[in-house]
Amino acid sequence: MLPRTLLFITVSLLLIANVVLGQAGSSAVPFLRIQPSPSLNGMAGSYTALPTDDAFGRFYNPAQLGHFGSMDNLAFHTANVDWLPQFNFNDLILESEALALGYRFKKDYLHPFSIGLGYINTLLNLGHQTITDESGNVINTFEPREWYNAYTLGLQYTSWFSISAGYTFKSVVSKVGPYNAGKAKANAIDFGFIFNLPLITAYEKLFNFGDTIEYSKLRPTLNLSIGYSKHNLRDGISYTDTYLKEPLPRQLKLGYGLRFGLSTELINGTPLKPILVSWSSEANDILLRRGRNLKNSYQDNIGDIQIIKNIVLSESNDLVENRHGYNFQFLEILTFSKGQFQGGGFVKIKTSGYRIQVQGFFKLIRPHFENSMVQFLLKHLNITYSSSKYTQKQPSHPLNNTKFKGFMVSFHGL
Repeated sequence: MLPRTLLFITVSLLLIANVVLGQAGSSAVPFLRIQPSPSLNGMAGSYTALPTDDAFGRFYNPAQLGHFGSMDNLAFHTANVDWLPQFNFNDLILESEALALGYRFKKDYLHPFSIGLGYINTLLNLGHQTITDESGNVINTFEPREWYNAYTLGLQYTSWFSISAGYTFKSVVSKVGPYNAGKAKANAIDFGFIFNLPLITAYEKLFNFGDTIEYSKLRPTLNLSIGYSKHNLRDGISYTDTYLKEPLPRQLKLGYGLRFGLSTELINGTPLKPILVSWSSEANDILLRRGRNLKNSYQDNIGDIQIIKNIVLSESNDLVENRHGYNFQFLEILTFSKGQFQGGGFVKIKTSGYRIQVQGFFKLIRPHFENSMVQFLLKHLNITYSSSKYTQKQPSHPLNNTKFKGFMVSFHGL
């Protein structure tokens, strides 16, 4: 038999996941909404529209992989988090790995495209459980867990502006019982788009100024980006009867991002961005609705999202979740992030984080080395460490003090 403690823990974990993941409470496998990136979560994960080179970026919008292909060639990112730390389950752990490959074709009017291929594996370990007989003797042990494998293709068209598109196929497995009891499988798809417009370049193009907006050796940049994505599209998942399926957390995300920076060139002609400031706001809506007799239906178009209220003004309500945040990057070395999300079942969760990367440091010291191998590594290699956390004013809230940590190794310019 299953002891009371096992029943309590298993059921509680499922209910807790439903509660802390907001609107996903009306769907199965809500772990599909847990955001894995330690870097992007510092900004509340508001990266539906804001382009990023993070290898986990395509989780937030599959179109991010098209942008990755325009910037980087290879990246491997690993991340982990002790999930729901307030419950003191030491073996309740979320582990994720991401691999991304990118290639930018020759930059001319015949080949203005970039391509990206990516893979993400995420595992939520629900702990070590036991099965006992009526006398309390242990007769078996097992580890309930849920995981998915996600495969993404991304493309980007680049002119003086850029348009990215991406498509993800996910294989999802949920195993919450011993042997094959409580095991279910499902497939799902995500897709998305990002439009990125350099506003200063657009101004120069419109008024025929050329490259005249320049101050000393520093050139300002100001980009506006708009993003749209849909996640977990498919009918559902079944634990018992293939004809009786629980719906997946189908999600629509729509947002915008602003990025201001200063760029310059070092003595050896290497480009450097000494300052980069980013802001992003997005609205998320679980498109699933439960009607009478628990009949499921999905909303069309953009669901309950109101563009001005939920995106531009960063407001939220019981049906729509808003995520917004900002970060400051210095010398392509150190980045600080802040953000928050609420609505759609969430109370206000504040986020913060930092990211340290060697790319800017390598650019600064590269002129002092002549060895060809050292020059190659300093020019093409980047190593990043990221950390972020969630905080809530109620110390006992399940998400309070949730910490994400991870490393990424990447190569660019090959």
